[in-house]
Amino acid sequence: MSSRLLFAIAQLFFSILSLNASFVFAEPTPPRNLDESIQAANSFQIGDVTLFDGERIQERATVTVRRGWINGVCTGDPTACRESDLPYIDGKDRFLMPSLIDSEGHFTRPAEMLGQLLNREEPICGDKPETKGQTLRASSTDVMAAFAAKGLFTEIDTHGLRADNGMQPQKLGGRYDIPPSANYEKHIRFGVTTVLDMGAYPWPANYVRRSRDHWKDPKDAEQADLRKEFLIYADLFGSGMWASPANMQFGYFGVDPVYNLKPDGPWTASDVQAWVDRRLSEGSDHIKVFYEHWKGKPVPKIDSATLTALVQAAHARGAKVFVHNESEADAEAVMRSGADVNIHAPGSYDLKSDVLSDVFAARFAKAIKVVAPTLSGFVQRCDNPYSVSNKATHALSSGKTGASFIKDYFETSDVMPYVNALDEIRVAACGTWPGPDFERLFRNTAKLYDHGVMLVTGADAGEVDPLIEGLGLHYEAYLIRDALDKYSTSAKGQLANLAALRALTSNAALAYGLHIENGNEPKYDPRGFIKPGYRADLLLLRESPLQNMLNTLKIDRVFKGGYNANRQMVRPECASGNCDSRQILRSVEAQSCM
Repeated sequence: MSSRLLFAIAQLFFSILSLNASFVFAEPTPPRNLDESIQAANSFQIGDVTLFDGERIQERATVTVRRGWINGVCTGDPTACRESDLPYIDGKDRFLMPSLIDSEGHFTRPAEMLGQLLNREEPICGDKPETKGQTLRASSTDVMAAFAAKGLFTEIDTHGLRADNGMQPQKLGGRYDIPPSANYEKHIRFGVTTVLDMGAYPWPANYVRRSRDHWKDPKDAEQADLRKEFLIYADLFGSGMWASPANMQFGYFGVDPVYNLKPDGPWTASDVQAWVDRRLSEGSDHIKVFYEHWKGKPVPKIDSATLTALVQAAHARGAKVFVHNESEADAEAVMRSGADVNIHAPGSYDLKSDVLSDVFAARFAKAIKVVAPTLSGFVQRCDNPYSVSNKATHALSSGKTGASFIKDYFETSDVMPYVNALDEIRVAACGTWPGPDFERLFRNTAKLYDHGVMLVTGADAGEVDPLIEGLGLHYEAYLIRDALDKYSTSAKGQLANLAALRALTSNAALAYGLHIENGNEPKYDPRGFIKPGYRADLLLLRESPLQNMLNTLKIDRVFKGGYNANRQMVRPECASGNCDSRQILRSVEAQSCM
């Protein structure tokens, strides 16, 4: 046999080997719809990726996923780390992190609150030199009427429930058919796969948790249906009804006041235990308590003894307690109570108070340990530089002239196709109330962090707030990062970014007990880390959030239980950022503003 023929045979042989290798390691195409997501394998490798594993950064990492679980993490030469029996995703120049956990979510019905949104009738005009004559907030009624005239409200996204009239669910506690193109839950579209719900109205907690962890091979039609929901919904861990003074705040939900607590008591230990038992029997995973004067107003308030009794009763049943508190003064009782997490932060709405002292911050860190600062909800005043709707003087413009969240992030293919028309009105609907000074909020957050408080991200998005479900969590992480970078003594630059990434992921898992670190045995699938033994809830990004925190919005893929979760666009026509709804909004905002 001639050498030329041998050479040709060798070339053919290596070509076949190369072809086979490329077949073995071919990158799987992202599924186009829900059915494809379910049919795709949940075993694969992502190689040569920059990895944030929940604690630290690893370069040139290869992550192996088998049957929906993290099986291994290898660093170094990706060729040496590859396993030939798995589909391979090239992670070069991409960033892999745990998918996100919202530690202050609300499973509510935005459509019920349209009346509140439509109360914002009058346009708000800028009066500062840099915004004089500009519309800071358009009339919500005018925008909604213009959207309706164009037929843009074909379906209102009410957190996954098909609404028959935009106001009420078809059937409380029922299950609905899920078509592949449904305009459903927004959390997963933005990489949020777990939500710690802090008030699900009016649904009982066992309703919002129904598809949680239902991702393995189904045994019957019902489980197959739940697996579909698993890839559309985030896993929700709910409080159900929270403990608040009777008739104080949520009367507009039509809730039976017997579910609430009478602030003046008397509440015996058995009364409190019965209330906690009722919540847990309905399926609540944790207890939420409202404890403070609402925005400083003289309204009913649960007394400190009842707060402590609630914490003790919940702990006796193995349930954690999350306390809504925005006041430094009321934080004293929260610290004494033994509660697990402070939702919002002490001092958030003490409008005339100084920054928290080091002495107070140290005591608070020792007693409570975990805080969800929810900075986003406090800065949505129209002219606040951190308001999402501020297009004229947004904080982002300090780094790039003319930059804003709306222009640089919202009106892009990463966001616009995944939100609906009502969401656009919500984002534009900034407020005019006298909110707290953002710098003091940032300083308080940094002070608590520096004294050892574990920060977790919570969007507090619900009803008609500007912070859209899922999307709002990215903005909250950006604010936490800025707060630490500006004012922390221990987390500057990329260390601030890293701290915000932990708040988005592993901190929440640790605070809630959804981890296997230090020998913990969670009752539910562990998540929040990318380590062997954790569920493969992953977020693959095109660019690194270590360079820019809002790069968390540059999503390549979202994995839940190893499945490539369905991120089907609900409005693909908006991918350019310039669809009908944006043109209408710009037109309304361009109207005369005196």
